[in-house]
Amino acid sequence: MNNYSVLQHPSRHVWDFWYTYDEKQKLFHVFYLNAPSQLVADNQHHFSSCVGYATTRDFETMHWKKYDVFCADKKGWDNTSIWTGDIIRIANGFLLFYTSRDQKIHDGLTQQIGMAYSTNIHEWQRVDTLCLQADNTYYEEKSLREEQTIHAWRDPYVFQHNNNTYMLVTAKSKHSALNRKGTVALLRMKDSLSEWEILPPLYAPNLYSECEVPRIYYNRDKLYLTFSCAAKYDFSSADNKGGLYAVELSNLTETSTKIAECILSEKQLYAAMILPELQGDIVGFHPKGGLQRKHFTCNWQHINRNFSHINL
Repeated sequence: MNNYSVLQHPSRHVWDFWYTYDEKQKLFHVFYLNAPSQLVADNQHHFSSCVGYATTRDFETMHWKKYDVFCADKKGWDNTSIWTGDIIRIANGFLLFYTSRDQKIHDGLTQQIGMAYSTNIHEWQRVDTLCLQADNTYYEEKSLREEQTIHAWRDPYVFQHNNNTYMLVTAKSKHSALNRKGTVALLRMKDSLSEWEILPPLYAPNLYSECEVPRIYYNRDKLYLTFSCAAKYDFSSADNKGGLYAVELSNLTETSTKIAECILSEKQLYAAMILPELQGDIVGFHPKGGLQRKHFTCNWQHINRNFSHINL
């Protein structure tokens, strides 16, 4: 793969990102997790992370704006740190879906999903009507002492398909074996973006401890799911590659258990995604922090992400 320069923030450690693309201006509005760089050595950056904002036209250069456009609320349920989310453009502004935790619940690592609204993409107001929790019909509601990874109910990704609005969520399957509970949950919107029906898993192969930062694409009427998993949490084969995985889906109504293919090693990038706006190139975060673009040959397209008919 051809490499582009790693885009590092001048003062912060940067990892997971998400974006919305302005087709008219040919501009990516990028949101990213970040924390003080000195916390990385002890792996404490996850517990001090906030959301920053930047813009780019090509992920070759980055215009870093404000590193703290959205932070934890010490008086709210999201009183710890902010973890990975999603952003969509609606008729009268933007919606930010995000992950956080309440320090007072369980071990302080039980994740929930919230939502915030903005008219200008820079200033955000929480929407108190949404605080999504895992449903124990299909998913683990909290961390398990025997599991090697913490509770998972994070990384929301919202899209439309066949006249329904859905959300993907990184989760833990209640019915999979220990340390193989990594799954991609599927939710369907009810009457508003504050009301969601939690459905059976979209992907639950009983092979991975985590299926992080899921995305869904299509090509020639076929659906493809991508997610990230570290090598040490991949039990699908002896080589345990780790990185960005992809698997073809039959539909959204059946739980897939197929083995996914690793298409990019974690030694190169993690929490990566395919960007159809860049002719299918991949962007993710570099092991040393910062975002990087890599050339990748792919004809996949975004599934429907047009929410211009929705108002808040």
